[in-house]
Amino acid sequence: MRTETLHPITDYVAELFSFLGMEEGFRDLPYFDTATPRRATIGYGFNIEPSDTDNLSLVLEQMGIINSGMTADERESIVDEFETAINNTPHTGDRATIERQLRTNLNQVAQQYGVTQFSIDRDQGYDIFTDIVDDKEGRLDDLLNDSLAHNSKEYVAVMSLFYNGEGLVNSRERKLANAIIYDNRAEAWYEIRYNSNSDGGHASRRYSEADMFGLYDAGGVDEASAKEVMRMWTIHGSEIAGYERTYRPLNSITNNILPAYNYLVVNYGDGKPIDNVIVGKGLPTYAYKDGSNPSDDVRDPLMGTGGNDLIFGEAGNDTLFGWVGNDVLYGGDGDDFLIGADDNDTLNGGAGVNVLNGGYGFDRFIIDSDDEGTNIIQDYGNPDDEDKSEGGRVILDNQELGGGTWDAEENAYVDYWENTYYWDSDTKELIINSGDTVVTDFYNGKLGIWLTNSDGSKPDLPGQSGGSPFPPGRNGPPDDYDPCPNGPDTDDGFNGARDGFNGGKNMPVPTPSSPIILDLDGDGVETTNVKAGAYFDHDGNGFSEQTGWAGADDGMLVMDRDGNGSIDNGKELFGNETLLADGTKAANGFQALSELDDNKDGKIDANDAAWSQLKIWKDTDGDGISAGDELHTLDELGIQSINTGYTDSTTVDANGNEHRQVGSFTKADGTTGAAEDVWFKQDKGYTIANEWLDVPEDIAALPDLRGYGNVYDLHQAMVRDTSGGLKGLVEQFMAATDVNTRNSLMEQILFKWTGTDTIDPNSRGTQVDARRLTVLEKLFGDAFGQTGITTSGTIVTSSNPVGRAVPMVEQSYNGIFEMYYASLMAQTNLKPLYSKIAFTWDEATQSLKADLSAVTTDIQTLLTNDPAAGRLLLSEFSRTIKGFKAEEKVNFTSFRSTFAMQSDELSWIIDSAGKNLVTTVSTSGIMYGTTKSDAIKGTDGNETLSGDYGNDVLDGGAGND
Repeated sequence: MRTETLHPITDYVAELFSFLGMEEGFRDLPYFDTATPRRATIGYGFNIEPSDTDNLSLVLEQMGIINSGMTADERESIVDEFETAINNTPHTGDRATIERQLRTNLNQVAQQYGVTQFSIDRDQGYDIFTDIVDDKEGRLDDLLNDSLAHNSKEYVAVMSLFYNGEGLVNSRERKLANAIIYDNRAEAWYEIRYNSNSDGGHASRRYSEADMFGLYDAGGVDEASAKEVMRMWTIHGSEIAGYERTYRPLNSITNNILPAYNYLVVNYGDGKPIDNVIVGKGLPTYAYKDGSNPSDDVRDPLMGTGGNDLIFGEAGNDTLFGWVGNDVLYGGDGDDFLIGADDNDTLNGGAGVNVLNGGYGFDRFIIDSDDEGTNIIQDYGNPDDEDKSEGGRVILDNQELGGGTWDAEENAYVDYWENTYYWDSDTKELIINSGDTVVTDFYNGKLGIWLTNSDGSKPDLPGQSGGSPFPPGRNGPPDDYDPCPNGPDTDDGFNGARDGFNGGKNMPVPTPSSPIILDLDGDGVETTNVKAGAYFDHDGNGFSEQTGWAGADDGMLVMDRDGNGSIDNGKELFGNETLLADGTKAANGFQALSELDDNKDGKIDANDAAWSQLKIWKDTDGDGISAGDELHTLDELGIQSINTGYTDSTTVDANGNEHRQVGSFTKADGTTGAAEDVWFKQDKGYTIANEWLDVPEDIAALPDLRGYGNVYDLHQAMVRDTSGGLKGLVEQFMAATDVNTRNSLMEQILFKWTGTDTIDPNSRGTQVDARRLTVLEKLFGDAFGQTGITTSGTIVTSSNPVGRAVPMVEQSYNGIFEMYYASLMAQTNLKPLYSKIAFTWDEATQSLKADLSAVTTDIQTLLTNDPAAGRLLLSEFSRTIKGFKAEEKVNFTSFRSTFAMQSDELSWIIDSAGKNLVTTVSTSGIMYGTTKSDAIKGTDGNETLSGDYGNDVLDGGAGND
């Protein structure tokens, strides 16, 4: 290891002696240590077993029993006597008893040479210690290729390990030695702390040695060391968490890696609230497997966790999947494939030829010309975006690209920074700076890039071409980008279940929320689509929901009512969530504004006390979070007054947002502009919790589930559950091997997680379980309601499902149940299978394809070796794929055919997986289905099978059915 990175000391032997004195302690009399098998020991852990004759000889020299004046034969004879005394002492049994026997046997031999007691004092112990260390030093240096300077804390730590057992450093794999030789501090620290305690009795000492070695260089945290630490955590995280659950440290892994985590988040997190940092190998293979041939071409398939991830591919040709969450992806050196997938991601390919696929959401593509790379940008924006300009931005050398104006001399469009843009009408590609950056399927305005003719008009470019791997108009994450192995996407299951719920209720959608928006640039009040990336807590319930939002060029009228410097919820806007003086909610934003008109002159201006407290929020990045530089005073923007009067309007803009009340404001120059109360379209099922608590390691090691609506993610819910009941249920589910037990636990988890476990099942009528209905309401962020007409013609409303709504609610709940069951199984019992789903890129279709061949092989092998277990595994895997609604994504039809061709029994196992099994035949010979999704299997007789409601599978069996 480089000397400048080490923690220096003046005398490593003295430091080591002090350290071992604390770890080993000094014992003047012989004793048995705690190792298995036990070893006779004295002093500072000196092993005096016959297998270590040198140590025993050093002790006898200090005791004056042997000396240099004796012949070799004389010395050997005396040592043999003491070895015999040790060998004649039992090494098993009660420790105190056998230690007394050891001392008696050694004292008897010592007394033959004029020494009353076999013992040493501290000074003698120090002399022996220095002799042992001097002997070991050469061997350790040889193992480390003289790569570790002596007078350093690092050498003290490694020598302590070597002193305790040379095999701890000189193991067959040489992992610790190689990590030190090749200057991989974090990997060496891991080997010391977690991988050098095979007998389980030295955890405390290993923790101390690792602390002495240090996880960080003497110079502190920098980019290289931070990535090295987080790479170590990425590779070994699960093993470390399991180890620390068994051997509790005073200073946990979380505290140790926090400086590295903070460094990378602050410097590379792009301002996002990062949940996880993942660093690929991207370095020579010596730190991970045997062999001494370093190779830097490491291809890392790195998968996001489902939260907001910061992922570094590092060197090599890497594939990075952000998955759901607002992720930041860095490819590093090599030819990389970065996939943001859902939500608002930041992608930086680094050097090499890179494909940056943003997927859906508002994505940022970061390009640095110094990287000398080529970046191919694929992005699909927001499916409901009418003008196709909201898909994200390209940032080149810290400048946001906005497009250019036609320059006949350059034969291209050129911008202020002299970047050139060439649109290829054949390939529909936008080629920037001679091909350094290419935007595929380009249309004017995509990623905020507009090409303009020399006369100021916009060229007529055709729209987006075909070939997109994403189906148009979906609400959830892209189908082809569902990373099933490491945390399957639940959005498809969620959306399907919600459709059933909405089909059962016939009440209007929840009332949208509104703010007053001012048209600051004079081109009309502009808004964004509900899927454009804004989340805001309109109703102040602690969850920010997906929402339509004000365009970046306009501003919302706000008041920071709690004085915390930010706009937190709808109460601080001027709209239907604003509280009036009497505590009721305003009918609209202008009613709320009129309360501030002190002199009742029909406008708010500097003559009204609240004028100085009003601000305009220009949310330039459209994320729903009020950054400090986005809040402006009215005076700062040249606004003289805002009228409190308005006219009603029925205008609905292209993004589905309703401009219901239209007013005006006056500028300092006397001109006027529009002020409109806009009622935003919202999706209250897709939310972000406003408050995130730290997750302790024992919970972080458990499976997590994504929360929707007004439900926290499962980890967050477990942290908040002080009773520990939810955590206990999840642990029981992980341990359960019986399907019925898991089904029961799954429902208990759903009830406990959503806080519905204490609800009376009959409190919402007799036709549905009120707990199940409330689970749906909380997840969808929407209350159930039905309207109907009585026989007398009276219109009635009810929150209790009846009639046709009952089976639809039950189907919706079943969809949620199966979705979360599948997600838990994929992270626990079925994790080995899901980890074997291989994804490959299909050039022909430009999409990811899932390969289940390894999964098929495993199931087939188990069917052969243990048919009962194989059938259960086939059933559970099939059930979870259907629970995720992932059949098309993984080519489930082909998978099914492989087994269905073998027997009807296997075909039935797959088709009936996850369904309600019906085997009862009525007296009239009819097998009736239920309102659930049933699997109805006939007998050998002649029956009539009736599926009734739900997605049913019917098998008549033998006979005429």
